[in-house]
Amino acid sequence: MATETCNISFDVNYTSSSPIKSAIASYKINGSNDPYTDFVIPIATPYIGNSISVSLPSITDLGDYDLIIKLTNTDGNTVTKNELKAFKIGNCNSSTVIPRTLFWENANTNVSGSYDTSVRIRITVNGNVLVNTINKNTNYSSSNGIETWNQLKVNPGDNVLFEAIVEATSGNSIGNIWAHTTTGNTGITAAIPTTAPNTVLLFHDFMSPDFNVGHVFSHTFTIEKDKNYSILTSWFQ
Repeated sequence: MATETCNISFDVNYTSSSPIKSAIASYKINGSNDPYTDFVIPIATPYIGNSISVSLPSITDLGDYDLIIKLTNTDGNTVTKNELKAFKIGNCNSSTVIPRTLFWENANTNVSGSYDTSVRIRITVNGNVLVNTINKNTNYSSSNGIETWNQLKVNPGDNVLFEAIVEATSGNSIGNIWAHTTTGNTGITAAIPTTAPNTVLLFHDFMSPDFNVGHVFSHTFTIEKDKNYSILTSWFQ
């Protein structure tokens, strides 16, 4: 008989004047004489932000677990937080839904000011429109990790419709739409070299001046377990 496993996920929120260069989560059963199990949290280094998403490896032993989080920044300063009975491993049901993350960004990378082209991003999940915006990020850089993008929480089995719609002046939008999967929550997916773990291309569109107002770039896909998703629309006028 296969052993059931439990997956523990949480966010580490912090404030630091310098980027983080390493993050470690250590855990063990409360009251046991066993050593802590150290888990190096995968992050793009140096990591700039104020929150890190953590997904611990699958755990099979039942009990209350103590947890230690240790963050070290590029100045060499280390902060440690120790929490007793931080989480509990019970009889995990294999049907438990583990939410996934869909990262998305609408990046206007070179605004000339001479055109009024816009690209609308619309994301529909299970028939419900969750994102519908022409807001654009004019400060985007290819070095920005997905942890700095907009985020949606989705579940395995969800059906997603992604649409990028050309609006305003025809024939002025040039760029790319890149979609990837990754097993991580941080790092680069849409530039070379990729730093997000296990990055795999999902789809790619080239946006050229041949596409007039009203043209829709459309893709559908189903959320899979153990995968997160990133979609970048990067264009200029």
